[in-house]
Amino acid sequence: MRRVDPSDLDVRALAALADPIRLDMLRQLVSEGDVCCGDFRALHRIGQPTVSHHLRVLREAGLVRSERNHSFVRYRVEPAVLRRVAGVLEALSVAASAAAEPGPDEVGECCGRGTGR
Repeated sequence: MRRVDPSDLDVRALAALADPIRLDMLRQLVSEGDVCCGDFRALHRIGQPTVSHHLRVLREAGLVRSERNHSFVRYRVEPAVLRRVAGVLEALSVAASAAAEPGPDEVGECCGRGTGR
């Protein structure tokens, strides 16, 4: 099996989205437009250093951008990256739908072995 290149932007974005806290933070950003670093709901469950870590992962994956305003940092979603990730998932969904259903003779076979019937 081929190893995945960690510099692949799609892999980084999907890995960032795989964490429930980061996904919740991204959902908050989508619903509110932009959020100050101290206003994330996740702060009620985890500490500021952990929120900062999750924001860094989202930023490095290209999913959010930050803007410093005096002593505050505001975060905003990068819609183009979300569209690209959605495109990757849509392409996988289309390919999976197009795959033929196994025929009655193929059911139960795996790796060249029959079901033993």
